[in-house]
Amino acid sequence: MKEKYKQKQTGIQEMQVEAKNAYNPPLIKKIILFGIPLLGAGILFFIWFEIYKPKIVDDWYRGAILVDSANKITDPTARKILMDEGKAILKQQVSLHPYHARVWFLYGHYFLVNNNWDSCIYAEKMAIKIGAGGVVNNVEYVAADHLNYALGQKLQGIHNLDSSIREIDSAFTPNWENVILYKYKGFTYYNYKQYDSSRVYLERFYGKVKNDFDAILILAYSYTQKGDKDKALYYAMEAKKIKNDNADINNLITRLNTR
Repeated sequence: MKEKYKQKQTGIQEMQVEAKNAYNPPLIKKIILFGIPLLGAGILFFIWFEIYKPKIVDDWYRGAILVDSANKITDPTARKILMDEGKAILKQQVSLHPYHARVWFLYGHYFLVNNNWDSCIYAEKMAIKIGAGGVVNNVEYVAADHLNYALGQKLQGIHNLDSSIREIDSAFTPNWENVILYKYKGFTYYNYKQYDSSRVYLERFYGKVKNDFDAILILAYSYTQKGDKDKALYYAMEAKKIKNDNADINNLITRLNTR
């Protein structure tokens, strides 16, 4: 599979900001905390705590911050030191909190930035499995983004239909629908000229996501291979609504209309 999938960073960035803010309270908080010593340390702390209710930084956030900091360092020695420290913290936290979805998500993030696709997929599957259905601080959607990116990268190195489909199937999580995996299966079957199977999964994906140009384009090509001009033209026109000036879709429409 040659398509590249972009990793979404929103979830991890929000968590880092939350943790960093706990380490670095705004100036007014510092003034209230340190600037009125005559009230006495006990009273001062009580006032500061009740007004601002400071957040306690969890160890898993510290681990994630170290991992992302290491990822921005160019010096290989310094990078390895920070990365190993972050990994050690996250690994410990997974052992201490095996049923905490966010801990698994952050552990998966470590594997993602280090291109360890198998471990990333496993960790993010755990995050989805534990977190699915939660309504407070749910992480399954950002975990799925990580999982899908890692799986997409891994599939590019597999050149066998059965092995590719087996990898995709193993990435599904019971009781939680990851629709991108339908797209992956559809593309994989198409690449191996299994057009009937390709259409099954791409139409299932299209039923959930109507604005994915690439998936609709491949559906149009797949129906063209089948010889179903009407269906091929229908999907080609749907794709054109998304990218009106795209050369591939316009050439396909021209060919279909001249048949």
